[in-house]
Amino acid sequence: HEVGVCSFNRLECENEKTLALRAIKLLAHEFGHMRFLPHCSSACCLMNGGNSLTELDQTSLLPCSEDMAKIGFLLRC
Repeated sequence: HEVGVCSFNRLECENEKTLALRAIKLLAHEFGHMRFLPHCSSACCLMNGGNSLTELDQTSLLPCSEDMAKIGFLLRC
């Protein structure tokens, strides 16, 4: 069983909607790692690593086509 720990400490924001979206993006990204997906070099996709809140805010909640292919391979689809 894979276990992940995620801190929301750096996501600080007074706007609840923005905070929730940041948390969902961070959790989805880390869940991808738990499913063996590496960081992606495609800008703004879910598995692209974000080093700042600005980058996280610009990141999509969706994986790019490269990541979808990796997911398909990992699932043997």
